[in-house]
Amino acid sequence: MDLIKVIDGLQGVGGIGLLKTLVYLYVGAKGIQEACKWISSQLNNYHTRKENDEKDQETLSTVSKNNKKFKEDIEVLQEQVDKLQSADDAQNERLDKIIESIKNLSDMITLNNRETREAEVATIRAQLLTLSDKAEKDHTITLADLETFDDLQQLYLRKGGNSHFKHSIIPTYFSYPVRDLNGNIASEVIERIRQDCEV
Repeated sequence: MDLIKVIDGLQGVGGIGLLKTLVYLYVGAKGIQEACKWISSQLNNYHTRKENDEKDQETLSTVSKNNKKFKEDIEVLQEQVDKLQSADDAQNERLDKIIESIKNLSDMITLNNRETREAEVATIRAQLLTLSDKAEKDHTITLADLETFDDLQQLYLRKGGNSHFKHSIIPTYFSYPVRDLNGNIASEVIERIRQDCEV
């Protein structure tokens, strides 16, 4: 209320100019006060930002240190992985050599078995041909020759001998007369043996 009285008094004495001045001073003081508040606020914001920046710098420094440590750990792990990979490669190479050796050994055994079987078949065939040639020359066979021929022809066919013997030489051989130990033509016992031997 005092301010209104002063303004009324000033108007009465022609103090409008003064009133304007006072109003300007008041507004100016208010503006200065607001400006000070704003500057104070800005200073506070600046200090807060500065503190936050310092905290951010500390955080960045910690993160940078952690990243460096992490990279070092990764390098150590990579070295270990490389060593393990190298050891694994060496182990695989040794296993490959062992597998190759086993395969070579298996191939050698297979080849040896085939060669052995072929040699056995050839030997048996030669023995059968010898007995067959003897029977053809003598036009008879002995009981011992008959049993030997029968054992050999069965073994020959089991080992994969050719069918020429089965269809030609073997039936021809069994068709010859059989003589006993005294040189006589054998009778029914020999016939029974022959029937047991026939293919």
